[in-house]
Amino acid sequence: MKPSRIFRNIPRRQMKKQIQQIIDAVKESQRILIVGHVSPDGDCFGSMFALGMELERQGKYVRTSAGEGLTDKYNFMRDYLNCCAAKDLDEEEFDLVIAVDTADDYRVGSILEPIFKKQPLKISIDHHMTNPGFSDINWVEERSATGELIYELLKEMDAPITVRTANALYAAIMTDTGNFIYSNTTPETLRLAAELVSIGAEVQMLAEEIYNKRSLGATKLMGAAIDTIKLYHDEKIAIMYADYAMIEGCGAVPADCESLINFAREIDTVEIAMLVREINKTRYKVSLRSKKYADVAQLAGFFGGGGHHFAAGCTLDGTMEEVMEKMLMKAEELI
Repeated sequence: MKPSRIFRNIPRRQMKKQIQQIIDAVKESQRILIVGHVSPDGDCFGSMFALGMELERQGKYVRTSAGEGLTDKYNFMRDYLNCCAAKDLDEEEFDLVIAVDTADDYRVGSILEPIFKKQPLKISIDHHMTNPGFSDINWVEERSATGELIYELLKEMDAPITVRTANALYAAIMTDTGNFIYSNTTPETLRLAAELVSIGAEVQMLAEEIYNKRSLGATKLMGAAIDTIKLYHDEKIAIMYADYAMIEGCGAVPADCESLINFAREIDTVEIAMLVREINKTRYKVSLRSKKYADVAQLAGFFGGGGHHFAAGCTLDGTMEEVMEKMLMKAEELI
């Protein structure tokens, strides 16, 4: 099948035609794998679960997988659908694989990537504009969250939006907009959120689970990571880190690092914030955020990563010090 891409500025009629390709592919498939990116966040989990629940309702055999599976922050979705680690997929065969919120095929992770690539038909649904269109059918459109696209797809399917589906979609949109305060929050984003609330999305529960609850280990990690913050370039660049010794010493887990970067970003003088997290002794994940003008997707792109103008990431090899030095040198070019 010839790859296709969808952007917001194409005619609505053409967009609906291409969305119909996705619906037709789903109808013709019985065994469907839905995958997300490594270090999955709320948009990744929420998009996977909302789509997966509908496909199960249609009688499909559905498996979902991202990273090491569902993290504690999103435990409220544990009863919605099973999300397994890639290693637990074994040798299962699928008719169709759908990647959601995933900017490139390598972002599904080293274990899941070969499983993804061998499937006979691949679909990508994503809101990262750095996405090259790596599947047979690609819906890549700039929205606040992939959850917006999944909601639109479900409506095109005439799918019933249950309270659980509304919760998953609201969580997807809420987390990628920083609880609706980031610059990617649009009038359309707020309209969709209002629709989900009217359906029954449990706003108070979602905010409590995602933003107002953390383990003691995660709380200790916050303090330890904040202590690592250093400022550069007239205090416009902030770098912080979390290595395995710190994470384990605090009794935390890698998933607890997800929101640490916000503490660096919130410093009043800072334009670019970076969090360097140890994957192993020679590989590091770098999360990037900016506030007003710096394009951190461009910064991530220098190192093979990607994302959005104000939120992006990449993975680098080397020592912690080497990675920080490389990132700082490139970041200074954007200030």
